[in-house]
Amino acid sequence: MNMDERQIQIRGRIFFHTMAGLIIVLLCAAFIQDFGIYDIVNKIGFSDFLISIVMLASAYASCALLFKDAYFGMHSQQQMTFFMIFFFIITIIDDVLFVSDRLRGETLTMIIAASLVMVNAISISFLCMRRRQNRN
Repeated sequence: MNMDERQIQIRGRIFFHTMAGLIIVLLCAAFIQDFGIYDIVNKIGFSDFLISIVMLASAYASCALLFKDAYFGMHSQQQMTFFMIFFFIITIIDDVLFVSDRLRGETLTMIIAASLVMVNAISISFLCMRRRQNRN
């Protein structure tokens, strides 16, 4: 990877904030579960909860890296276009599956909601980055 020092520092800060956020959310979930405020294990499922918060953390890290121009492996316009098309295809598939599930009357789970937020946020971030590059 050909990243300058600024990009490496930005990536370190973003990864630190992401990890700190995950730890805080896990601690809060533990307190909520232990004090009986909400039964995460039985109502959501602990594995669903963990997968969902990791998805949301991944969305935060990816969007922050894109907006700070420190995303992995983007050293050319072609690579940016490939990643953008790839995420838009995933977003379209995820959104179509979401709509078809709602039409069939299936319930919205935390994992489905987190995946929608993740892929849509990353795709919108790519679109914003593309518009910003086209203006410059």
